[in-house]
Amino acid sequence: MNREELWARLESASYFDWCSASDIKRLRSLYFDGVVEEGAPAFLKARELFWHPEQNHERWLSIVDQRKRYLEDDGNEHVSESLGDKYIDECLDTLLLTDFQYVGLSVEKQLELLDFLKFESKIPLGGACFEEWIDGVRAWLKSKNREAWDAACFDDCKFASSWRRFYWLIEQSPLVLQGKRIVVAEEVGVWGNSFPQYFLNAVKDLMLMADKGKFPRRPNIAVETRARFLSDFKRDLETGTAPKLLIDIWALVKN
Repeated sequence: MNREELWARLESASYFDWCSASDIKRLRSLYFDGVVEEGAPAFLKARELFWHPEQNHERWLSIVDQRKRYLEDDGNEHVSESLGDKYIDECLDTLLLTDFQYVGLSVEKQLELLDFLKFESKIPLGGACFEEWIDGVRAWLKSKNREAWDAACFDDCKFASSWRRFYWLIEQSPLVLQGKRIVVAEEVGVWGNSFPQYFLNAVKDLMLMADKGKFPRRPNIAVETRARFLSDFKRDLETGTAPKLLIDIWALVKN
């Protein structure tokens, strides 16, 4: 779909119900014309890197550079590296929780943006990130949008295409399997009380799909891409190349 079609898709899904008419106009200016406002409100700042029609390293640097700048009471402009770092951290959190194909940001560009936002140097640990990664893949395999406007029914999936990065994240995490439950071995990151059991059940569900190679064959979906992901995941589990936590859960599933 082109950008006009994607915008129409958002409108038909009532995505803009929270916006005023002036808010929608400003979002359109960002989305179609690449307007990055100097004193943009939070709802625009949160979308600038992802909704902008120009997606490359230079544009991202330009946007981050603008977010480093602020005006003092005396009217003079100053640059704050800490403001830039805060903006990068917030955008990384957003990117980890969302597949932005729904606004035309390709999977390839999303993975480039992950690197630009210093994904590995920041080691973002927390239950929300882990849940979204596993649930994003499951929703995509089942071709079932959780929101009417999201990207679960697209041919590709940001979460599936970055599965090796998810492996890396698991290996950096304090998550371990004790008996038949996941525990957090040390207090590093943010993990809700319900996270361990939910995550274990979600991983088991994905492993069962991989083991059987079965997922809903809905009309107009890329069956081959989804089947390949499950096949590759099963191979990683069987050959022991997946992270130890997943290998341990796989043993539970198989036994």
